[in-house]
Amino acid sequence: MAWSETANGLQPWQTWARVLDVCQHDEDRVAALEAEIEHLTRAFESGEFPFPRTPANVEKFESDRAELQAKLQTARQTLEKRRAANPLPED
Repeated sequence: MAWSETANGLQPWQTWARVLDVCQHDEDRVAALEAEIEHLTRAFESGEFPFPRTPANVEKFESDRAELQAKLQTARQTLEKRRAANPLPED
């Protein structure tokens, strides 16, 4: 594959991307955080996590899970604001 440029150093083509849903990234972020929290909660409730299960490790786990829940709340608020500002076009 060769690289080509015009005489003035510019690329002779332009790349365009059509964005249909600017909120997709935010939706994916919310879904990923929800899945991570659910996975960690199930592992904690089944006794698989944290290992070893000491009071200090449980406290650290709860702190980390609370931090994830705060991030999830922020991501949901960001999604709601972006969705309100950028409604999907009607077909």
